[in-house]
Amino acid sequence: FNFASAGAQTVPAISYGTITNSGNGNRTLASSGTIGIAGDFSAGSGSYTVTGSTVAYNGTGPQSASSLTYENLTVNNSAGVTLAGASAVNGTLTLTSGAVTMSSDTLTIGTAGAVTRTAGWVAGPLKKYIPTGTSSRTFEVGDASVYAPVVVAFTSVTTAGNLAITTTGTDHPDIANSGVSAGLSANRYWTLAPNGIAFGTYDATFNFDPADVDVGADPTSFIVDEYTGGAWTLPATGTVTSTSTQATGLTAFGDFVTGISAA
Repeated sequence: FNFASAGAQTVPAISYGTITNSGNGNRTLASSGTIGIAGDFSAGSGSYTVTGSTVAYNGTGPQSASSLTYENLTVNNSAGVTLAGASAVNGTLTLTSGAVTMSSDTLTIGTAGAVTRTAGWVAGPLKKYIPTGTSSRTFEVGDASVYAPVVVAFTSVTTAGNLAITTTGTDHPDIANSGVSAGLSANRYWTLAPNGIAFGTYDATFNFDPADVDVGADPTSFIVDEYTGGAWTLPATGTVTSTSTQATGLTAFGDFVTGISAA
């Protein structure tokens, strides 16, 4: 489907190979129903009305899409979808299969938005809204090939804001100076970046894949170390499993690693 005209046009709720906006006019993505896209989506420079629509990337090979704000977005492609810039989902992001790779910037879930997951994840920064009071959020993040989500539970949030989380599938570049043994760790780190949140404390559970763990390391003995402002600190360790480590009573954000204590 090609938007060749500079005038207003509407994409009906049916399936397409690719969608290209070469005319760059104002566009409407169907006011209801699902627009299936098996190829790429080139949004062009026109503005989009998205209310009520669902865009479903459902191809069988790697797909790419321009930066866009979606009402609802479904990703059902084991080969994955790359979003080529800052994107947002105001309604529901449905992760059925495959990674959503952010080539740059962040995927933002709107204030009233939600994520439902069967499989798949966001490979790149995923931003969610944190309301006042007590709340818990799961951040469905991973790297190019591994799902490594974070669960963050806040107490006493007095100013609502946003939190973005990403994970990198290598040891932290400064892990040698941390309280974790570089050779007995999960070979990844997580970055938590806030925007406007005022709170008391929070707990964070960092999930990793068994393949991340160094040979000889016992993940049930892992601790978490935090890197903030150029310095490492050791928060209290909460619940530990063979694939996750929890840090409790956190008061700051930054980079986090998990592994056997180097002490």
